[in-house]
This record gives sequence, C-alpha cells and structure tokens, in this order.
Amino acid sequence: MPTDLQKLTWLCKLSPEQLDNLLGRVDCKEEGRQHVIDAVKALLPDHKSKTPRPTTPDKVVQSFKQSAAKTASVLKKASPEVTVPIDVRARLHEALDEALAELQGSEQDSPGKGPSTPSGDDRP
Repeated sequence: MPTDLQKLTWLCKLSPEQLDNLLGRVDCKEEGRQHVIDAVKALLPDHKSKTPRPTTPDKVVQSFKQSAAKTASVLKKASPEVTVPIDVRARLHEALDEALAELQGSEQDSPGKGPSTPSGDDRP
C-alpha cells in the first residue's frame, strides 16, 4: 500500500472488492497520485468526472473581485486600527500589477508568442 495520504484517502472510498480489483491492475505505491485518484474515481459509481467549465474574462474578474473582498476583510480583522481602505486598495492594486507583469513576462519568454505590450500606464 502507498504511504501517500491523499492516495490512501481515495483508496478508502472503495469497497473491499473494488480495492482488490484496483490493486490487481494498478501499482498504487509506484504510480503517481493523480493516476491512482483517477483510477479510484473510475470505480466509484456516484462520482461524476467534472468537465472543465469554460472560463470567460467576466468570470475571472468576478472571481478576483470576490477574492479581493475576502482579502480586504481579513486585513481589516487582522489590524482594524491600522487598516485604511485607501491603503488596502493600493496594496491590492500593487499585487495585481505585479501578478500581471509576471504573467506578461512569462508570455514573452514562451516560444511562439509575439511581443506583448509593455507594462506601464496604458490602462484605460
């Protein structure tokens, strides 16, 4: 049996018969985590494989907005006496700019990608 807790957690969801069947086909100790998990999922009758939902820019922005709101709330709870909304906004804006600059840099480093626009104040 594997020592990987995540593998074991998934293996525990199987009945003894299913586990025996799986162990006869898959070397759970040597195979990668995702391979073992996928093999277990395939045996579970109530487990539907998730198909990736299409991502749109609006969904990404909405997700970011929710994440930023949670982050601001955590910052306020952590130090309510020193948390000024304009400071939080500036810090979140700076973090977003850094993340976008890193993304832009990785796109420029990727082969087959054309040049991207420089990061500056070219925002609308």
